[in-house]
Amino acid sequence: MNTIFPSTSDQTRWPTALLSLLPFFVAGPLRIILSYQPGWKPGQFSQYYLFFLILSSLVIFGGLILGVVKKFPRWAYPYTIYLAFSLYLLVMYVVYFFHWNINGQYSLFVFLAATLLVLRLPGSRSFYSHIGQDWTLLSYSLYGIVLYILFSVDYDETPRLNLVVLMPSLVALGSALAHLRLRSAFMRLVALLVGTYTGLFFYMIPVFQGMASTLIGVIIVLLLLMAYGVVLTAFLLSPLLVRGVIHFLRARQTPQ
Repeated sequence: MNTIFPSTSDQTRWPTALLSLLPFFVAGPLRIILSYQPGWKPGQFSQYYLFFLILSSLVIFGGLILGVVKKFPRWAYPYTIYLAFSLYLLVMYVVYFFHWNINGQYSLFVFLAATLLVLRLPGSRSFYSHIGQDWTLLSYSLYGIVLYILFSVDYDETPRLNLVVLMPSLVALGSALAHLRLRSAFMRLVALLVGTYTGLFFYMIPVFQGMASTLIGVIIVLLLLMAYGVVLTAFLLSPLLVRGVIHFLRARQTPQ
C-alpha cells in the first residue's frame, strides 16, 4: 500500500480536526435535529428551515474558501463535493418554498461543474498537487458523497426524531475524524469504508422496521446495503485503482 500511497503523515491536530468537522455537524446532525422541531419541518415550508439551509451552505462555502487559502489541508477536501450537495439541497427547498414552477433537480450537476471550475483556478491548484503525494486525499474528497447520503432523512420512514435517525450522520462524522487523525494511508481508507458500511447499516434500520415480514425485511436491507455499499466503495477506492493503473503503465514503459 505504501508504494501506491506515499503517505505524507499529515496527521491533523485534535483542535483543527474537531473544528473542521463543525460545518458538517451544522449541515448534518444539527440540521436533522432542527428539522424535527415544531415550526421547522421541511414539509411545512418553514422559513426557519430555509434560513438554516442558507446559513449552513454559507458555512460550507466559507470552509472551502478557507481551504483554498490554506493550500488545501486534508480537512478541506470533502468541502469540494459536499458544497455542491449543500447548495443543491438549498435550491430544491427554495423552489418548493416559493412554489416556483422550476425543475431544480439538475442544479446538483450545475454546482458540481461550478465546483470543478473553481478548482481549476490558480489559487486552487494545490488541490491537485497534494493528491500526487497521497491519493487518500481524493478518497476523502469523495467521502462528501457518503456524508450527503448519511445526512439525509426519510421522514415517511422515521416520523419522529430518535437515535436511529442521528446514528448514520454521527457515524459519518466519527469516520471522518478517524481519517483526519490516522497516519497510515491504508488505515485512512479502512476508516472511510468502515464508517460508510456502519452508517448505511443504521440508515437501513427504518427500512427493516417498516417491512411486514422479518425475512423480507432482512432480504431488502441486505440488497440495499449491497447496492449502496458497492457503489460507494467503488467511489472511495477509485483513486487507488487509478493510481494502480498509472503505476502499472509507468512500470511497463520503464526500460528493462
